[in-house]
Amino acid sequence: MKRQNIIILLATLLNLVGAKAFAQNEVYFDVEVEGLYYRLTNDSYYDEASYTYYDGTATIVNPSGDDGNSWEIQPAAYQENGELIIPSSITVYDDNYESWDSEYQKTYCVTAIGKKAFYGCWISASVFVPSSVTMIDDNAFSHSYGLTSINIPNSVTKIGNSAFNGCSNLVSVDIPASVTSIGDDTFSGCSSMSSLTIPNTVISIGKSAFARCSNLKILNIPNSVTSIEDGAFSSCSGLTSVYIPISVTNIGRNAFYECSGKLTVNCNIVNNAFSSSSFNEVIIGNDVTDIGSYAFSYCSHLTNISIPNCVTSIGYQAFYYCI
Repeated sequence: MKRQNIIILLATLLNLVGAKAFAQNEVYFDVEVEGLYYRLTNDSYYDEASYTYYDGTATIVNPSGDDGNSWEIQPAAYQENGELIIPSSITVYDDNYESWDSEYQKTYCVTAIGKKAFYGCWISASVFVPSSVTMIDDNAFSHSYGLTSINIPNSVTKIGNSAFNGCSNLVSVDIPASVTSIGDDTFSGCSSMSSLTIPNTVISIGKSAFARCSNLKILNIPNSVTSIEDGAFSSCSGLTSVYIPISVTNIGRNAFYECSGKLTVNCNIVNNAFSSSSFNEVIIGNDVTDIGSYAFSYCSHLTNISIPNCVTSIGYQAFYYCI
């Protein structure tokens, strides 16, 4: 009798605390299709552009959750050439029926790549993103070391913070014109990136957005950009040419720390703008009137600078310790 009471008590405790006690077994996705994991919504709609009815939308997620660690993509997700192709839609069948009749299936439009969706995944080559996707969320491809290239379609309007952080084999990226801001650390640590195209729709470039892109050679900031945040291009030590347009009104601290080569700047230069950078030549454009305090302080590699007559104000110790 005593043993039975103990068993009953244990069963009762498991019912009461089971969910919390075994929280590590929580499921963070709704369905797995051909090696990828999705979270679904049931907001049905009709897409007039494709003449397609969808039962809802699907977001690619990390099977370990938004705070999850790296995971291994199943081979079914790859094409024969090693390319990872993200589908524009998925079809899910009702598990309660053995029939494959369309009455028992639902179609979901893939609209987002969620937080940490491919975090730490060894993607063997390139990734194809369909035009149905509108958002690439924070850390979506962070530390996917094998990623070499990715197409980002014009449908994407948001690229989250650290989306491609640490993708050290990513060679080039074309940011679509649909994007208006580049978040913090978005491409930081992409040390193989040799070319970069920023469209003239981008207004702001976030903190450390391209930090440690050490293989980047030429940087042309479009005239739509008004703000370059702290450390945005810090330690881009391979740069040979940088152009900054008149539209820029804010350059954060250490935005170009340890950046080298030739700098052409056509905007007013704020305090500390290029402090501790490694530019050896600076050309200041005819639209510049102000050079802020400490603007080029500690630029020990600077050997040649051209200051036009239009400059009317040079701040305190603007060229301090330029030996």
